[in-house]
Amino acid sequence: MKRMKQFFSMFLVMFLVLSVISPNAASASKVRPSLKAVTTQVTSPIYQSKSTHSKKVATVKKGATVSIVSEAKGWSYVTYGSKKGYMVSKSFTPKQNEMATKKSVSLYSSTSSKSHKIKTLFPDIEVLVLKEYRSWALVQFGGTSGWMAKSHLKSRVKKPVIKAATVQTDVSIIYVSPSTSAKEVSTLKFGDSVVILSEAEGWSHIRFGQVTGYMISKDFTPEETEFATTHSSIVYYDTSSKSEKVMTIPANAIVTVLKVYRSWSLVQYESQVGWMATRYLVLQDTNPEPDPIEDEPTPPTVPEEPTVPEDPNAEFKQLVKASYEKVSQSNDWQEQSVEVLRLVNLYRVENGLKPLVEKQNLLEFALFRWDDMKTNDYISHDSPIYGSFYEMGGKVGIGIDRLSTENIAWNQMTPNQVFEVWKYSLYHNATMLEPNYTHTGIIWKDGLAVQVFEEDL
Repeated sequence: MKRMKQFFSMFLVMFLVLSVISPNAASASKVRPSLKAVTTQVTSPIYQSKSTHSKKVATVKKGATVSIVSEAKGWSYVTYGSKKGYMVSKSFTPKQNEMATKKSVSLYSSTSSKSHKIKTLFPDIEVLVLKEYRSWALVQFGGTSGWMAKSHLKSRVKKPVIKAATVQTDVSIIYVSPSTSAKEVSTLKFGDSVVILSEAEGWSHIRFGQVTGYMISKDFTPEETEFATTHSSIVYYDTSSKSEKVMTIPANAIVTVLKVYRSWSLVQYESQVGWMATRYLVLQDTNPEPDPIEDEPTPPTVPEEPTVPEDPNAEFKQLVKASYEKVSQSNDWQEQSVEVLRLVNLYRVENGLKPLVEKQNLLEFALFRWDDMKTNDYISHDSPIYGSFYEMGGKVGIGIDRLSTENIAWNQMTPNQVFEVWKYSLYHNATMLEPNYTHTGIIWKDGLAVQVFEEDL
C-alpha cells in the first residue's frame, strides 16, 4: 500500500511538471524572425523618448546600421554606437516596399541561411518589405514574416486600374450577353461614362446607371489612337495623380490611346501602360505637307501681324486674384498660418527633408480655395462650381508638368491640432513628407486650413 502511494505521488508530480512545460514547448515552436540589426532607409534622428518633440540624441544617416532592442506602436528602441534612444520604425522601411519573389525562396528566422527555416514562397508571390539589413530583407506574406535575400526580390508588376471609361463612338449598344446577336439592353452616345466590371476577349462587362450588360471594348477607344505628348508627362496606375506612378513619358513621344475616361487617357508607350491627363496629348499629324518641288518657285511669304492669343483662363485667374485680395484685407490668419507651416517644416527636417518655401502664386491659390469652400459651404478637393483641384490649378499654372496637391483640415482649434490631424492621416502625412515637394502656400483661418504643395522643376 505504501508503494502504491509513492507511485501515485511520483505520477502526480510528473503530470504537474509536464503540464507546466508543454505550453512553453508549444510556444517555442512558433518561431519569430530575429530583429537584431537593421539598415536605415532615410536620414533619421534618435529621440530621447517616443516623441518627435523630445530631445534629439543623435542623427543617423541613410544606410547606417543600428541595433534594435525592442519595437512598439511605431517606435523602435535602438542602440547606435554609444547612443541609445527611439527612432520612428518607418525609418527602416524602404520607399518601394511592395515587391514580388523572382523564384522559390525560403524565409528564415534571422539574416542567415543556417537559421530556422520558417516558410518557402513560390515565384511571383507578392510580399511587403518591412525592413532591410545589408543583403537581407524582412518581408511579410499574409500573417508570416521572415528574412530572405534581397537578390530574390523584384518590383511588383501591376496592371493599370480600369474602373470606368467614356464612350468614344457616336452610338454604342449594351447587349445582354457578349454577342452582337444578343438582345439589346440599352443604347449609349458619345461622352457617356460607364463603370467597367470586367473585360475579356474584346468585350467589357459594364454598368450604366441601373443597367448592366456587355459592350464592345473598342467603343471606349478614340477613332484616332496615335497621339503625341505636348509635355513631359507622368503616367499613373489609376485616374488620379495620387495613385502610384508608372513612368514619365518625354515630350513629343508617340503614344497609343487605349481608352478614355473623362479627362484621363489610358495610354501605351513602348511596353508600359497607364493613365495620363488627356490635356497633354495632341493628335499626331499622319499626313504632313509634302516638301515643295525644287523646280517650282515658292511664292514669297508675307508676314502676318503678330496677334496675342486670348487667355481662356483669364476670367478664372481674376477670380483667384479677387479672393486673395478679399481675404488678405484681414491679417488675422497670417501669424497662425506661419505657425502651421513652421510645424510642417520642422517635421520635414526631422525626417531628413528640406523645408518648404512659400510661393506667391501658391499662396493666392490657397486663399482662393479657402474662400471658395467658406463661401459655398463645402469641404472637398473638388469644387462644386470650378471642378477638381487639378482642373483649377491647371488654369492658373499650378501642377503643369509637375507634382502638386493640397491638404485640408477643418474644426481644428490650434496650429498644433492642424499639424497633428495631418500627421496621423496616412495620405496627409505622406503629402507632408513627399521629398519632391519644394514650395507651398498656406492659410488657416476660422477653423479651416488649406495648404497647397508643388514641386520645382
